[in-house]
Amino acid sequence: MSYLWEVYFSERILERGMGYMLEGRVKKLEVDGDEIQAVVEGSQSYDVEITKNGEESIRSIFCSCPYAEKGLLCKHAAAVLYVYSEKYLIKNADAMNVVPLEPKTVHEVLETLDKKELMNMLEDLAGQNPSVSEMIRKKIPDDFVIADPAIMLDQVDHIFSVDSGWDGSIHGKDVEDFSEDMTAFVKENVNALVYNRKYFAAFRIAWYIYAKMDNTEIDDRWDETERIKEACFTIWRKCIHEADDEERNTIKAFIDERLKDIESDETEGAMYRLLNEYFRN
Repeated sequence: MSYLWEVYFSERILERGMGYMLEGRVKKLEVDGDEIQAVVEGSQSYDVEITKNGEESIRSIFCSCPYAEKGLLCKHAAAVLYVYSEKYLIKNADAMNVVPLEPKTVHEVLETLDKKELMNMLEDLAGQNPSVSEMIRKKIPDDFVIADPAIMLDQVDHIFSVDSGWDGSIHGKDVEDFSEDMTAFVKENVNALVYNRKYFAAFRIAWYIYAKMDNTEIDDRWDETERIKEACFTIWRKCIHEADDEERNTIKAFIDERLKDIESDETEGAMYRLLNEYFRN
């Protein structure tokens, strides 16, 4: 079952909204004609108000969360719409929001995706299929220059410095700026190392980003930085999976050395997950 209102939201927000619905975070749902109101439990309680436009579309969406204050459609609103749709629309398959899934060609599906969605899809495919990864690598120009890993570490420090406050913490809009800057850095630089088989360098820089984030006070109410950590973990797995035995041993030695003086339980847990997954004897 697919709902027409889903076109207003990004895929990431829809996934989180569905998660909130399944977790039962939508409370006090009230429907009065075209007006939908609810309270959603997130890091705190948020009020959501949605106005339908008759039986065809959504006229307006309001949420009291900080993310929506920036004019963005949030997971809380998506959660409310999922609950509303399951409770009211599934009983009436002819209602405006419910449409049957129709078969589409690959070309038609790709035309509906934006650049970011296409990049994420290609990265996932490259991680799952070596032939796709190799095909992407062949598209890299011969004169493509990769920054020196040491310079990359300085660039990471620079992003932290620019987007943090006087005490080194990151709050408010700086969190959004930091997330955008670091996400772009990972995609453009660290992934370039992976695609060019510089696996240990990519692993080391991804670890540095993950550990530095873990040791920095970041007021991330919207889980923006968690996606960066997930991207780092994905890079670690790609590096270990695709590296030859010699470089895998180098990565293993690096992990063992870091575990001797690691301070963060989260980073330590991530390292042990890799050891258990790839280096279990």
